Amino acid sequence: MPPYKHISLLSGPNNIRLLRLFPSENNHAPIECTLFNYTLADTRRGCHLYEALSYSWGSTTKAKSIIIDGLEQPVTANLYAAMLHLRDTYLARVIWIDALCIDQTNIEERGQQVQLMARVYGMASRVIVWLGDTADDSDHALDAIRIAAISGATDSAEDNATRQAITAARQTLITCGQIEIEGHAFCMGLNILERRYRLHSTVESVIYLMKEAIFRLPMNRSSQRQGTLEIAPLGELIDIYHSHEATERHDKIFALLGMSSDDPIRAGLLPNYRVSWQDLLQQLVKFLLHRDVSVQTWPQIEGAIIKGKGYISGRVSSVKRSDHDSGQQVTLTLGSANVNSDNQRQWITNASAKSVRVGDLVCFIYKALKPCIIRPHGDYFSVVRLVVPLEIEKPDTTVLGDLLLVWNWLDDQNTTREMDEYANRRKALVPQCATSEVGDYSDRAARLWNMAMVFRNWAENLQAETRLRAALAAYTKGVGEAHPDTFRCIRELVLMCRRLDRLGDITTLLEQEVQIKVRIQGMSPDTLKSISDLAAAYGEQGNADEEHRWMSMLIALELNDRDPLDDQEVINIFQSPNKNLVLLLLNQFKDRIPITESILEVVMENEGL
Repeated sequence: MPPYKHISLLSGPNNIRLLRLFPSENNHAPIECTLFNYTLADTRRGCHLYEALSYSWGSTTKAKSIIIDGLEQPVTANLYAAMLHLRDTYLARVIWIDALCIDQTNIEERGQQVQLMARVYGMASRVIVWLGDTADDSDHALDAIRIAAISGATDSAEDNATRQAITAARQTLITCGQIEIEGHAFCMGLNILERRYRLHSTVESVIYLMKEAIFRLPMNRSSQRQGTLEIAPLGELIDIYHSHEATERHDKIFALLGMSSDDPIRAGLLPNYRVSWQDLLQQLVKFLLHRDVSVQTWPQIEGAIIKGKGYISGRVSSVKRSDHDSGQQVTLTLGSANVNSDNQRQWITNASAKSVRVGDLVCFIYKALKPCIIRPHGDYFSVVRLVVPLEIEKPDTTVLGDLLLVWNWLDDQNTTREMDEYANRRKALVPQCATSEVGDYSDRAARLWNMAMVFRNWAENLQAETRLRAALAAYTKGVGEAHPDTFRCIRELVLMCRRLDRLGDITTLLEQEVQIKVRIQGMSPDTLKSISDLAAAYGEQGNADEEHRWMSMLIALELNDRDPLDDQEVINIFQSPNKNLVLLLLNQFKDRIPITESILEVVMENEGL
């Protein structure tokens, strides 16, 4: 039998194909059907008299065949099982099935038809959700949901949220093997089970979609964008569904365009299967954030590295599981980290692919309209929610920092200690990534420095100090102790320790700086300036003796004459518990130290010499 070839679509923006599934009394008879053109006319009153099938393609291997208009058409085993279940004994059924009603070999047609998918589902008389055959006891699970719905029908838990879900799902039939359950009962059963058990995030996101669809079915005719459900902004939908499986990665984005309340198509984000996944994901990030951000993507990788200017504006201070939903009740505390702010915002999240945690940060990417939620790691941030659907007032003035964000769609959130390192995280995201692309110690030092500056700008001094110390170690290994970046890091640490009132750490850091400069630069003006700063730091610390000793050393160095040093000043320095100061005296003035009885006594008493 020759293979089937699709009839051409009629010209026009709202034309689709529908499938007429012929009846059979014999369950083992071949599945026969026909395809015909159909127009989704806006003038029709009520729903159109066809059903729409929603199902998982499962294995892409087309192990079965059906007959369309007398010609053979291969199909997957899961679709074959669904059609066999849907075939009536006596009456033909009119169904829309994406794998058959769209010519999957025609890339242009796929791009055009995917834009109509929300319209197709929204105008159908009923949507049939086929969960598969009875493997893995999935039919028993569906039956358990049905029983839970029956047992809880009079439960006081049938609150407003449940009633909304019932209303939203009244045109949906959930099917698994021989078990069927209407959409309203499915939602009721899941809501009852949800109160007893923590459901998987995939199930929770389905509940969210059904609840949010209230009053949008059969279609939102008040919308100025024809053919859209307008359930939520595209960024929010992406955050919910990016971890769901799809036969083709492009559909993780294209399938959501018709449900979004914004207009990504007007911004150029069109369903075009000729665009590579790598370029498509870049377009998506730039649409959701801003075209000025730098986005790095890879073929076949569901994730991106995002770089841009931005700032932190608050943190997640509490998280509770939502009482009446699958999401979370999140409290955001806005303002600087060092201020006990009462500026708080409550946010009821939907069931996202990634859960928000206490300690996550509210971040604004420069020029982005909405904030995002990010999670700090060692030398980078990971994206938890790329778009937060809240209006948060931006400060009049702020200092922008360099942000490095990792957005991994397949993250399991169980981050190990190793994943705190950007190099390890990137290799996990992109296994073929070359070591040279991650960089060396100096690159890691730069990442730590940038992250420290972001925390400093937000007045989160402890987090900034931790990363500055790590950056100092990385700079020392990467570019050497005498590099300007190393000295810059020491000076920034001094400022950070002053903010944290750690005066002892300040003198330790400045002594480290003095030792390096003496070794590399000798007694240059820059070295003398560091000694002066060190003496002042001891004075600020309240250690007048050590301040006087370092000032005496500084005066002697600045005079730079050949006369012997004053006995009392030498004795004073030799009495210092600071070995670095004494060694500096010996190295710089060994020919000018007078050998007197008093000096020898001090030397003998100081066991450290």
